Amino acid sequence: MTDEALHDSEQLKARIEHLEKEIERLSTTSDQTSLIQMLLRDNAKRREAEEKLALAQEWIQLAQEVGCAAAYTFDFATETLTWSASTYALYGWPANKAASLENWLSAVHPEDRKSVEAVASSALSQGKPVKQEYRIIRSDGEMRWIQDRGQVLVNEKGQALRLVGLNVDITESKLAEERLNFVVGEVAHRFKNLLTVFQAMVQQSARDPNIDGRTLRDNLLGRIEALARSKQTLLKHDLQVVPLSDLVEDQLHFVTGRKRDAVTFGGAQIVLSPSAAQAMGMALHELATNACKHGALVGNDGTVTISWRNEKGQLLFEWRERWPDRQVKPSNRKGFGSQITKTYIERALKAKTQTSLEATGFHWSMTAPIDQVCIPDRLT
Repeated sequence: MTDEALHDSEQLKARIEHLEKEIERLSTTSDQTSLIQMLLRDNAKRREAEEKLALAQEWIQLAQEVGCAAAYTFDFATETLTWSASTYALYGWPANKAASLENWLSAVHPEDRKSVEAVASSALSQGKPVKQEYRIIRSDGEMRWIQDRGQVLVNEKGQALRLVGLNVDITESKLAEERLNFVVGEVAHRFKNLLTVFQAMVQQSARDPNIDGRTLRDNLLGRIEALARSKQTLLKHDLQVVPLSDLVEDQLHFVTGRKRDAVTFGGAQIVLSPSAAQAMGMALHELATNACKHGALVGNDGTVTISWRNEKGQLLFEWRERWPDRQVKPSNRKGFGSQITKTYIERALKAKTQTSLEATGFHWSMTAPIDQVCIPDRLT
């Protein structure tokens, strides 16, 4: 309840108490006529109505404050604007800010002011309902979204009396809506890219004359699952960025299974962009699969060590395998996995890769500009 309304309510209560005393005095000095009794009953009813009105006003004020809402009224006869106390909190105004159309419009975002003025003009001149959403700039510089709903009240002759309305802060729902639209757009864009990658994957795998149907199927399923795992890791981080450590762990956990104890990894706190996460995820899958089929994870004596660091604006990523007690012969055969770990990675991340295979070990390294793998404002 505003200070003015509280003052009026106290004055009314005082007058009622005075009237009650006068009636009581009269009733003790003369016969208690039916008129006196009627006045007493009427006074009690008015007191009850006053208490209910005060309670209702308190409820309304509380609802406005909790719901981030502000009520306003424009009187057509006096051309004056009044607003509730919650308006000051909503707009970030000091308590002595005068209620006026000029002060209200000055808070409206410059890009929205023209349309807001048009709606207000239609309501005041033609009696049209107010139904609009606009941005305001609070006195502290914060931008908020406002939903404005208002209705013109008329008398029995159709003449406009008052415009009553409510401003509601809908900033959170607006941000959620923008976020949803962004996610939908991102999903559509990435799904299109995913189909392109999948098409290239099928075409390149099918070109290998040394691969049989079952192996082709298993390879394709593994690579599709690798793509899915990268997307799942991305979803865990709201489609924004993926910590490189999370991507490595998710990809290796699925492929290496019970051999996880033979794998160690770690490095700087690097967060990948969504596109970089997809490319790195596919490369990690190919490296881990090769290690399980031909490299360090075939037996029980091998180890895989993965490390990365930010070195003068370059991401240096290294994959090292060691198998000290056996010999692995190099192969001249270049399959789709080799294309992923070289051609695809180099093109996607503008990277350089190096591969070396020795009798007792394998080494793959990638060097890429850090701004190609990370979102600029998330570089670490």
